[in-house]
Amino acid sequence: MACLALVLKHIFNWVLLIALFALSFGVELLPKSTDRWFQSDDPAIALDYKAKQLVTNLEMNIYIFVIVAVVYLVYTPLLKRLPQNNASARVCPPITNSYHWLYRYYQGLALVMTIVEIGKYYADSLRPDFLDRCQLSSTAVPIEATGRESTYSISDCTGANHLVVDGRKSFPSGHAAYFLYAGVSLAFMFYTVHIRPRRAAGDDVHFHWFLWAAVPILFASIVIASRLGDHRHRVADLTTGAVLGVAAAAVCIAYIYPPLPPSALHSESRDAPLLSKTVPLSV
Repeated sequence: MACLALVLKHIFNWVLLIALFALSFGVELLPKSTDRWFQSDDPAIALDYKAKQLVTNLEMNIYIFVIVAVVYLVYTPLLKRLPQNNASARVCPPITNSYHWLYRYYQGLALVMTIVEIGKYYADSLRPDFLDRCQLSSTAVPIEATGRESTYSISDCTGANHLVVDGRKSFPSGHAAYFLYAGVSLAFMFYTVHIRPRRAAGDDVHFHWFLWAAVPILFASIVIASRLGDHRHRVADLTTGAVLGVAAAAVCIAYIYPPLPPSALHSESRDAPLLSKTVPLSV
């Protein structure tokens, strides 16, 4: 019965996670004014639209939802059972390291996706290539109420609707938030498996271990930089997205790996990564 209660609790938590993911993907169903004014002579939105991107939205979703999960499933069995999971595991054996880490990873991902997508929707910030996406109608009449002859409405655009809609989602950057969230999470896992146990045991940690841990963050940095070259974002968009991604990763890590007291740093062996004994999985 105890195992069943624990499983049911986690099923409920997964339902909440799926609801958050559904909200982030269906944010356009939320109420918002469909109109938006812009200036046709605004240099901040006058860059060329580039159809080809370094990383598309589909490729991004495959990476953050599938590839990262596969890496977790490969690496987490290398860890001994999390001490905070021991009680839960005795009650319910299906709760494993892999489940615990994936569960926390998707929790953080749902959090950052919901914040970013709602932020994009309501910030209604135009991308740097918006005018090229818009294809302003030659018969469009400027909006006189603004006192500027170059002010037009979104309804004056003749470009493909999906391009125009996406052109209103510049701030914050989803690619920056999601790739950096995944990158920091993977780097932390690599650090937990390979580096921290060696440091705790007093062994030398070669520099190449840190380089390997930094690979997912470097990859995220390349993707973030490409968003400038692809004319999708400004520096402020990317910076805000990056901050959100790191913050969400910090929340995820805090659940998996709460800080240890100094006395614990000398009591673990190379084969037992230092992990908190205080936070139950069911929280």
